[in-house]
Amino acid sequence: GGSASTGTITLNGAAPTGGVTVILASNNAAVSVPASVSIAAGQTSATFTATTISVGTNVTAAVSGALNGTSSSGNLTVNAPALTGVTLNPTTVTGVGTSTGTVTISGPAPVGGTVVTLTSSNTVAATVPVSVTVVAGQTTATFSVTSKAVATSATVVVTGSAGGSSQTAILTVNPAVVTTAALLSVSVSPATIAGAGTVTGTVTLTAAAPAGGMVVTLTSSATTAATVPVSVTVPAGATAATFTVTSKAVTASTAVTITAKNGTVTKTTVLTVTPPAAALSTLTLSAATVTAGKTVTGTVTLTANAPAGGAVVTLSSNNAAATVPVSVTVAAGARTATFTVTGNAVTAATAVTLTATYLGVSKTAALTVNKAPAVSGCTLSASSVKGGTSVTGTITLSSASTSEGFSVACKSSDTTVATVPATVSIVNGRTTATFTITTKAQTATKSVTITCTGGGASKTATLSVTK
Repeated sequence: GGSASTGTITLNGAAPTGGVTVILASNNAAVSVPASVSIAAGQTSATFTATTISVGTNVTAAVSGALNGTSSSGNLTVNAPALTGVTLNPTTVTGVGTSTGTVTISGPAPVGGTVVTLTSSNTVAATVPVSVTVVAGQTTATFSVTSKAVATSATVVVTGSAGGSSQTAILTVNPAVVTTAALLSVSVSPATIAGAGTVTGTVTLTAAAPAGGMVVTLTSSATTAATVPVSVTVPAGATAATFTVTSKAVTASTAVTITAKNGTVTKTTVLTVTPPAAALSTLTLSAATVTAGKTVTGTVTLTANAPAGGAVVTLSSNNAAATVPVSVTVAAGARTATFTVTGNAVTAATAVTLTATYLGVSKTAALTVNKAPAVSGCTLSASSVKGGTSVTGTITLSSASTSEGFSVACKSSDTTVATVPATVSIVNGRTTATFTITTKAQTATKSVTITCTGGGASKTATLSVTK
C-alpha cells in the first residue's frame, strides 16, 4: 500500500480516426484509477496509473475498462506493510538496564497504525512490551527492552511479528561487575582561610559505599591551626561524604595537612590558615572630657596585627572644638596606636564626635570640651590689719578646675608691706582656693594691692596695713 501500479488497456484493433475513450473503474477504495483513458487513432493500447493507499490487511481490487458496451478487468492486490527488521541498541547490556529496540515495516503504516507483536525468548534476563505500534504514515517505531540482573551471561532473542512476517534481534545480558569501594581522594574548599572559621572537607570513594557505609578516619597535622573530626562515614550507596574543618587564629601562615585513611589507603590535602585580616575594632579616649587648651589621648585598636607597612587609620572630628591629626598609623605587627586630641576654646561645654576609619570600617568616640576656667574673684578675710599679722585670701574661678588642677599666679604690689605665695593651686573639681597673706610691722599705715591671675583674667583686692 501507498505505491502505484501501471495499468494497460488493449483493443482488438487499431482505434479509429479521433481515437476512443475507455471508461475505468475500481471496485475497492484501496485502489484509485482515473475516470477514463484515451487511445489515440491508429493505436491499439494506452496506459494509466493506479494508486494505492496503506492497508491493514492484504486487499485485492478489480480494475475494469469499458468501451462500446464491452468490458474487461484485471486484479490488483494491495499488500499490508510487512515487518522487515528488528534492531537493538545497544546489543549488549550489563546487569539491570535498558536497550532500545526499533521495528521497521516495508511501507507507511495505514490509518490506525500497524501493530507489531513482541516476545522475549528469556524473560528471566530481559523483558519486552506485548506490542509496539507504528503510527499512521510512519515506517518505524521504538520500544524498550529491560534487562535484569543475571549470574552468568545470557542470550535473549527478541522477536517482532506483523503482516504475516517475523524478524528477530539478539540481546546479550552480562552479569554486573561488582566493584569494591576504596578511598579515592580528600579535598577541602576553600583551600585557604584567614583566621578562625570553617571550611568543608570532602572524602570521595572509587565506588559506592557498601551496606553499613564506609568509615574514613581523619587527622590534622597542626591542631593549633585547624581541627577535624575523628572520622566521617560515607553512607551506603554513596560515593562521597563531607565534614567540617575548624580553623583557628594564627600569627603566621600555616599549612595544615588533612589526612584521610581507610584500610591501607591514605589520601591527603593541604589547608592553608593565614593570620586574620586586620580590621578596626575600637576607638577609645583616655578621658570623656577635656578642657579647652588641654589634651586627651585617643587609641585605635585593630582586631589583628597590622600588616606589613602598617595600617593607616584616618581620623576626623565633627566639631572645631576638638582637633585630631588627619591619620594615625598602627605599626606593622602591632594592634594599637595612640594620638593626641586637643580641646579648643569654647564658650560653653561642647559635645564632639571623633571618628576613626580603616578599610571601610568606622568607629566613634564621644568627647565633651569644657570652657577653660579663669579667675573671677579675689577677696580678703579682712580689709585692714595691724602689721605683723596674717590675712586669708580667697580665689574664685569661673568654672571648676580640671583633673590637672588649675594654677593661679599671686602678686603683692609691695612686698615690704605684705607677701603672698607665688602660685596657688585649685584642685580638680573645685572653684575656690585660699591662701595666706603675711603682713610686716609698719611705722605708718600703708595700702598694698593683691593681684590674682589665671586663665587670662586678673582680679585684685586692697589691704590696709596699720602700725
